[in-house]
Amino acid sequence: MMDAATVASLIMFCFATSITPGPNNMTLAASGVSQGVRRTIPVALGTAVGFAGLLMLSGIGIAAIVSASELIGIGLKIAGVAYLFYLSFKLWKAGASTERTAEKPLRFWHGAALQLVNPKAWTMAVSSVSVFVASAADFWPRQLFVTAIFVAVGLPCSLTWVLLGAGMKAALRDERRQRLLNRAMALLTAASAALAIFW
Repeated sequence: MMDAATVASLIMFCFATSITPGPNNMTLAASGVSQGVRRTIPVALGTAVGFAGLLMLSGIGIAAIVSASELIGIGLKIAGVAYLFYLSFKLWKAGASTERTAEKPLRFWHGAALQLVNPKAWTMAVSSVSVFVASAADFWPRQLFVTAIFVAVGLPCSLTWVLLGAGMKAALRDERRQRLLNRAMALLTAASAALAIFW
């Protein structure tokens, strides 16, 4: 297995890539704003499970093949950007927290399926396998270990974004300010979509 220095490097890599803004975190923060923590937890769990699946696909080379195909890569970016713009549009139109029950929350499968069209997730998966797994003799035990570390580190990072979104909304009691927060989060989600073009 890995030595202590490699494990520390892996944990830092997981944290840095999981805590920074991207399609997953913008989606979770936006859901935290519009739906609150409890109704967003299934999406966060779906994100973790979906990314774990993507890492395992990377282990058998599918993610590398998809990432190496320019046409498939462009398709992923288009689908991911379109999905994020859709989410930002919904958030822009969302009302205050008293109205959130009228809007159906995202589900577990939304979080899992987002990984398939998330360029950052594909890049993270392929990079993780290439750096920490590919050259190892004990390939599959190491692959499972890397996947477990990503879930253990990534899920709390995801929940941090959920809490951030919900906390900002709860701090603003005034309905007009809550609408402004929704729109600010919508713009951040749209910006994340725009940045995804360059991943």
